[in-house]
Amino acid sequence: MYSLHGIITPEAVVYLPALEGTWQHRDGYTIAFFGTRDEGLKVIEEIDSVTFRTANGDILHYPEDYLPILAATFWHEIGEPSEEQSPPLSRQDSLENGAFNYFIEINKESEQFHFLGQVAQIGGEYYLDLTHLNLEFDEPDSPYKVQMPVHSFLKIAFKEDGQLQLIDFDLSKMRDLFRANQIRLKHEDMGDEILITAQPEEIQAFLKTYGESPDVFDGSKDFTKVTP
Repeated sequence: MYSLHGIITPEAVVYLPALEGTWQHRDGYTIAFFGTRDEGLKVIEEIDSVTFRTANGDILHYPEDYLPILAATFWHEIGEPSEEQSPPLSRQDSLENGAFNYFIEINKESEQFHFLGQVAQIGGEYYLDLTHLNLEFDEPDSPYKVQMPVHSFLKIAFKEDGQLQLIDFDLSKMRDLFRANQIRLKHEDMGDEILITAQPEEIQAFLKTYGESPDVFDGSKDFTKVTP
């Protein structure tokens, strides 16, 4: 299930330093959260309109559609830092400047996927908003294949033993609820997929209502931190 809009608003967005690092599932695949304040991730050279070099030497290739999403997060002006004291940013300005963003990398078997992530606290629960940074893959049925910048969501929690818990929405149950008009969110039924078109505040209201409901979630996956 995808959404045209995210769930992030200045009032709901939070930054969880505990997420930073690499987490491993018992099946062996990993998910890594990098704080975008890490200078190694900053883009320092534009090679061409879709190819960039980061401070740690990595070469990134991004479709033009993603450049507005990435600009505030990763672009780093080259030059000496200003000695002038800047006034503190508002939450809105901080959000737009990427202060709450994570760069997320998933390594699963022989494939690697990248996302831009933000966390919202809604109704006492944490939700991870993911923007997909991969458009095309060799495997046509890849669950991460998308054709436009869209969002997907996960519920997240930290267990008492320190593990990270990712809780998926049950897409089949969600489709049934949408088609039975039991979920009243603006959406487009695309057959195999439901594309939510509601605004962030409307999606937040839905999550507050269904945040504890077994009708919309499909189990969880636990991850152990392997690197800080």
